[in-house]
Amino acid sequence: MIIGIGIDLVEIQRIEEASMSEPFLLKVFTDNEIAFFRMKKLLPQSIAGCFAAKEAVAKALGTGIGDAGWRDIEIEHGENSPPRIKLSGGALALLQKCGGEAVHISITHNKTTAGAVAVIEGQGKNDGY
Repeated sequence: MIIGIGIDLVEIQRIEEASMSEPFLLKVFTDNEIAFFRMKKLLPQSIAGCFAAKEAVAKALGTGIGDAGWRDIEIEHGENSPPRIKLSGGALALLQKCGGEAVHISITHNKTTAGAVAVIEGQGKNDGY
């Protein structure tokens, strides 16, 4: 059963400008994500796509960023696999509270905009979800 769906769009230029600030990167992204960006030579499309994915997951969890912190939602990248979500802290607690079992994401971008969709699947719970 689908428990939550989230979507987000972000202007790449906005994230490119923000990512020039080390405090922005450290506030929003995990060490693993920052290492991935550096391996990709900090391509703004990659950074914006991950930013949009975090927003989409937080929306699918029903709260937006807040109870689920930026760094509680990590975008993992395999060598030959699509990006995956790893939750911790408040984001993991929200997933467990709503009876979620899996989070699926899709990330895309063009020259100016990055977007992501997140879908949460699970059995759900009868306490408002």
